[in-house]
Amino acid sequence: MCFTNLITLSGQCSDTPSLSGFTLNDININADFINSIIERDNLNADDYVSQVLSYATKAVTNEVHGKFNEKYLKKTILTGERVGLPNDNLQLVNGAANTYKGIRLDICNYTDYFQFSVSSISLQTNTTGTVNVLVYDLLTGLLLDTIPVTTVAQEMSTAYVNKVYKSNKKDLDVIFVYDSSAVNSYKTNLEANGCNGCRNKHRPNNIVEGTAITLDTGDTAIKSNLGSGTETGGMSIVYSVECDHENWLCEKKNILAYPILQKMGMVIMDKALDSERLNQSTIFREQIGERRDRFETEYNNTMKWALENMDTPKGSCFLCNHRMKLNPVGI
Repeated sequence: MCFTNLITLSGQCSDTPSLSGFTLNDININADFINSIIERDNLNADDYVSQVLSYATKAVTNEVHGKFNEKYLKKTILTGERVGLPNDNLQLVNGAANTYKGIRLDICNYTDYFQFSVSSISLQTNTTGTVNVLVYDLLTGLLLDTIPVTTVAQEMSTAYVNKVYKSNKKDLDVIFVYDSSAVNSYKTNLEANGCNGCRNKHRPNNIVEGTAITLDTGDTAIKSNLGSGTETGGMSIVYSVECDHENWLCEKKNILAYPILQKMGMVIMDKALDSERLNQSTIFREQIGERRDRFETEYNNTMKWALENMDTPKGSCFLCNHRMKLNPVGI
């Protein structure tokens, strides 16, 4: 996640760099103090700090989502869309040596925070066994996933995968392919009936475009190396396109870093108050309680400032790009 190592702890044998420049040492919490309160938890200081960062990040981002909820537009652009529908008559199509077959899905986007969610991948082949579906990013040529599909001859065999691929204000162009060298499949059209193959594009809206493609197994998975297919090689994909407000927050992590630091201070002071190892005298508890109160006050003040200075972008996922207006504290 983009908030990993946003805030770290210095003074260790090998310090992890802080992405924000803030460390717990900036608020006078050092490794000795952390180690003094966690010994019975079977954690080292870095692991404990990672847990606290995760908790504090969730608390802060949930508060942001709550404040901006009225500006979030519909979460889902497409739901349960299927590309690839089998032909009615079990028309066998031979595999091709050294050739990948499958589907390309292009999320045409340069303005919005979208995520592309794949819920299932199905194959209809004449083989029984395991066929690996490879997922490549055409913009980089990199392999994103390998998804095994357990096939039964002639049946539409499905793997439920729940994979998510993010489109952060940029084009997302991915292919789902398998090596057809030793796999014959049953003709599967991009759309219902397939018009005997004349409809060679899947266009459910103005964002998504799907095509049947081939690729030589020795070639890099980039757009210029793709060949066009007349059918999908027995492949069918069910997917959704959703607004991704979490990705928007990733761009705001530096604004949120200082409030997260204060929230971490609060959590660590709560841990200290519950610790059985530390001196639990009345004076000690008062000192820790006072520190926690200071962290909470600073958190409230800096979080208010952060929310007032966060703009929502234009696009399909947000109502407008005005800054959040907050009531004064106590009103």
